[in-house]
Amino acid sequence: LLKDLQALVEGYIEIVPFMEGVPNLYLVCNEEGKLLDNPTPNVILPFDTIYGNVVIVAEYNDGIDDDITVLPDSVVDSVIDKLNSIAVIETLED
Repeated sequence: LLKDLQALVEGYIEIVPFMEGVPNLYLVCNEEGKLLDNPTPNVILPFDTIYGNVVIVAEYNDGIDDDITVLPDSVVDSVIDKLNSIAVIETLED
């Protein structure tokens, strides 16, 4: 999963909490996105600005160990709607 996430964000990953009060949801982004030659942010949050690709993941505990999973499109759509209400976000079309 780590290599897949690194490929999606095109670099080392940084995990950013989705928002205060929403447990277990995270934005995975390029750790060095702010340092790259990418002048336009993809997500502007009240507490951070994210440059480059973003993957939305959820943390879960299956009783054995904690892990993360990529969310289904329907959940991602609702997260993007929530992000749009609190942040500026640019989405990439498939």
